Amino acid sequence: MNTRWSPVSWLTGLMVAVLMAVVPSSVRAQELPPIGIQVPVNPCTSCLTSTTGTTILHYKWAASGNADSLENPPPAGALVRGVYVIPVSSSGVAISRIELTHGGWTDVIVRPNSNGSGYYYPSYQLPNTIWNGQSVTEGQWSALLIYSGIQSNYELKLDVGIKWEVPNTPPPPPSTQLVGEFEAMGPTLSFQSYAYELNNQSYTVQGRVAWSPAYANGVSEGSPFPFSHARPSLNERFGIQGNHAYDPHNQYAMDPPPPFADGVMRSFRLYAKASDGKEVLLPGSPKTRCYLPNADRTSVGPCDGTLLRRPDGRLYVIAGGAPFLFANDAEAQSLGHDLSMVQGDNEGFYAFAANWRMRDGTLVRFGGSAAHYVAVGGGLFWAPNPTSMDDYLSAVGKTGAPVMRLPRAYMPKSTPAPTVGTAVREVGKDAIWVYQGGGRFWAPTPASWAAYSQATGMTDVKPLPAGSLSSVIVDVNGVDQVRARDDLSPRDGTAVNEVGRSGIWVYQGGGRFWAPTPASWAAYGRATGVTDVKPLPFGSLSAMLVDASDGSLQYRLREDTRPRDGTLVREVNNTGILVYQGGGNFVFPDMAELNLWPDPRPVLLLPDGSLSALLVSDTNDQEVQQVRDDLPTEGTLLRERTGTQVYQVQGQHKFPATGYDPAQVKLVPNGSIQRVPNG
Repeated sequence: MNTRWSPVSWLTGLMVAVLMAVVPSSVRAQELPPIGIQVPVNPCTSCLTSTTGTTILHYKWAASGNADSLENPPPAGALVRGVYVIPVSSSGVAISRIELTHGGWTDVIVRPNSNGSGYYYPSYQLPNTIWNGQSVTEGQWSALLIYSGIQSNYELKLDVGIKWEVPNTPPPPPSTQLVGEFEAMGPTLSFQSYAYELNNQSYTVQGRVAWSPAYANGVSEGSPFPFSHARPSLNERFGIQGNHAYDPHNQYAMDPPPPFADGVMRSFRLYAKASDGKEVLLPGSPKTRCYLPNADRTSVGPCDGTLLRRPDGRLYVIAGGAPFLFANDAEAQSLGHDLSMVQGDNEGFYAFAANWRMRDGTLVRFGGSAAHYVAVGGGLFWAPNPTSMDDYLSAVGKTGAPVMRLPRAYMPKSTPAPTVGTAVREVGKDAIWVYQGGGRFWAPTPASWAAYSQATGMTDVKPLPAGSLSSVIVDVNGVDQVRARDDLSPRDGTAVNEVGRSGIWVYQGGGRFWAPTPASWAAYGRATGVTDVKPLPFGSLSAMLVDASDGSLQYRLREDTRPRDGTLVREVNNTGILVYQGGGNFVFPDMAELNLWPDPRPVLLLPDGSLSALLVSDTNDQEVQQVRDDLPTEGTLLRERTGTQVYQVQGQHKFPATGYDPAQVKLVPNGSIQRVPNG
């Protein structure tokens, strides 16, 4: 199969390449011969009563022979204004996808639904396609069927509707016969257009863009530019010579640059000036657009609330510079989005921006939930009451700011923590917290924060709604559930070090382990590939603040040296594997016992010596080495895997338990319970 490429932008090409790459080669190779239909110009102009209409293309692949036909050919000058697919009739064919190609553009128009129920088709209500603005009658409409299985008596019928319109454009000045169109304006401000003189094709038409309202600096139009880009499909369509397109790939191609990225909705008009000096407003003008710097701050994208349609028909909305897909159009409407404002995304913006995080300060809600969130550092923070949200909006100067309504599928299902290095502070409170590796660490003194800022260059502290560090609302099978915000400990494998101290700690299973020597740390790095050590404020591994019932903040020792129950660990150069239960660790006597363990998990690596030594701070904030012997915490109930006797830990000893809750009993490997002395 030949590679088909779209001539508008490299982003579109990238998206097509990605789509092609994810389909197994064994599926791509199974194709039926493509069927191409050339749409003729309707010779019966007197039969036409409208400047709009629909042409139906009929394709049939069958064991008895392929066939094609069409209904209602359009008049001369008909341009594509929409493409839709009537559900296919298929017998004996397992469809992988069906591609439609016209005018150098290819799109997947039929593919299996992700849930396995039938197939996806762009429907009659989805008019935004990559072929909009192309001539219906110039070039074939070629359909390619790719299948994963086929029977000997197969037959598949495909009907494609081409909605067309004959532009009602005033005739150009007779002396120049200037022809052109403002065809498309993309999500990154790139746009597609052309202009030429019918009787003077060697002349390069000059263009300019004007917009309203003007920028803040008063500028309301760009510098003149020539329609001089090459587009072979344009020449083929109109039977002309020379270069007459304006298809800039640079999102800052319009002059002047970035002032347009200010969040203001503007109307853009494209003008063309002929050789006789007459200027014409090109058909397709105006186009109404709004732009902001993208979340990554390196380019420009649509404003929040912009609705965009991907080439595959999926609708999405921009929130904080990031894209969010709707399940269908009905979901978008139910969330209050106006589908009459949908724009086409024919340059692959969704694929380009899918991994972007929302801009700091973006306000969001999710379908079916009244919970309000603030996006900060890529994390989401819930305002637990209206007063908290109002105080936050007042503090950041966003009173009355819009709240983006997003699909419920994107509602948090666990604590959404910010990215590395984000510093936050709740409105009305002094405590500053730093996020590293998904974990949160308190700077206990102004001097600690100042030293951290100097060492890292971090000076920006993001405001949060009061109470948002204590709790969060998450989605549990479609129901809102309030949970304590559990984001103190970083992700597994995160290495940290307090500014001004030498000790390096590795987090595994929510607990931290000290690398007691440089050799121990080096060996851990070689074994795991972890070499990056995240800086923390001085004292943040020893102390933390928590919200008291009266709303005040209370100082507490930070106790996260013990991993979560069920965590399996092993030192790099030690074959012994241990499991943590109730804060204590228990060794598996052999691999046979490990293989019988009812809760198998990955074994997490630790620095050598970290299970037997740790550092603590004395009263003078000096680090002191101590023996580490993780015995279970007071009151823990224990039973060996196949044992019947249950023990309770009291005073670091075990005693036979009576009157206990069986659900609270922790299993330990057979032969390991003797690690806790008898009482």
